[in-house]
This record gives sequence, structure tokens and C-alpha cells, in this order.
Amino acid sequence: MTAKEFLSKVLKAEHELEIIAEKKRHYNDLICSIGANTGKAVILKPTGASKTETAAVGLVFLNERLLQKEKEYAALVMKAEELIDKLPQDKFRKVLTYRYLCKDSWKTIRDKMDYKDEKSALRCHGYALREFQKLM
Repeated sequence: MTAKEFLSKVLKAEHELEIIAEKKRHYNDLICSIGANTGKAVILKPTGASKTETAAVGLVFLNERLLQKEKEYAALVMKAEELIDKLPQDKFRKVLTYRYLCKDSWKTIRDKMDYKDEKSALRCHGYALREFQKLM
């Protein structure tokens, strides 16, 4: 796995967490709306489960999935931070942290690092990835 693939995996894992959290909010909203109007708690066919039961089961499943994904994400972030901290130059540590852990745009990175243009930030990023790859 390349350095960029590994760091992109960190971003993807965070995105997966956001998707699961959104689904969880949906089920919570569904349960709240059913609770406010108990007439909606009808039996669904063919399972025989009510909407409330279906939403509750969905929440339990999503909570378990969210917990697992959070553990995976935490492990990825810890590994990424550990490797980034070992980089020889501060500017390499900064550019990778801003891009992959803070999810900053190239414009924001340019501004934070006082580069004259985004191309300079991209160039630094390329050098940082090469150094990061050596540590993997």
C-alpha cells in the first residue's frame, strides 16, 4: 500500500463514520415521529414487526457498526499520526496533517503554510508522501 493510499484510507474511514451517523439520526427521527403519533406503529409485512421495532433493530445494528468503525478509524488515525510525527521536516508533518487529518483544502493549506501558490503546497505534499512512504 502506498503512502497516499494509506492516508486516503483515513479520510474514507471518517466518511464511513459520517454515513453511519446519518443513518442513525434517521432511525432516531423515525422512532421519535412514531412515538409522537402511535397510529404510525403499524405492523409491516411480511416480518410482522412494527415500524418502531424495525427502527429499534436498525439502531442496535447501526450502533454496533458505528462502534466497530470508530475503533478502526481510531487505529488508522493513531498509526497515521505516529508515522507523520516521525517525518524529518516540520513542513512535511504540517502538510500531511492539514490534508489528511484536518481535511483542509489546498487553498487553506497554502494560506496556513504561507506558500505563494497552491502548486508549492502540492509540491511539498509530494515530497512529504515520499518521506512518509519510507516510514511505512
